[in-house]
Amino acid sequence: MKKTARNLFSKGVYFCLAATLAVGGFFVASFVLAAHTTTSTVDRILVKGGTTNPYTFTVHNNGADSIYKITINAAAGFIINPATIICPLGWNNDGSSSASAAVCLTDVFDPSVLPSGNNANVTFQATSPLSNAPLAWNVVTRDVVGGFTFSADNNAI
Repeated sequence: MKKTARNLFSKGVYFCLAATLAVGGFFVASFVLAAHTTTSTVDRILVKGGTTNPYTFTVHNNGADSIYKITINAAAGFIINPATIICPLGWNNDGSSSASAAVCLTDVFDPSVLPSGNNANVTFQATSPLSNAPLAWNVVTRDVVGGFTFSADNNAI
């Protein structure tokens, strides 16, 4: 009886493996290391604590791969108004935007992606904290080849 159960089990495993290969087919995963870096600037260096101001971040693509997503993470204590986010032309204010992050993206196949050597602006209103210390904003970009991300900090306050 044990021998029969073992044979049925092994036949079941082979059947599942065969079904998986028949449905899924063979594939070889390949990984491509994307090559992009960015520099970014913000139009405000000093702001009064507790005030709401417009901020424009200019992101420059220094790498070979085009960028389809820009995320600007607010510096500690800043509050972004997601309703005021203005993304580059052809891009959308993503549903994941919040009081702590402005997220703009476009389809990876859309001609509005940010190509190498070009700039894109992201603008929004944010309220500054009451602190007097320099605080770092974090800009994260994602490129169209393998979704590689690059992260850089900017000081503003």
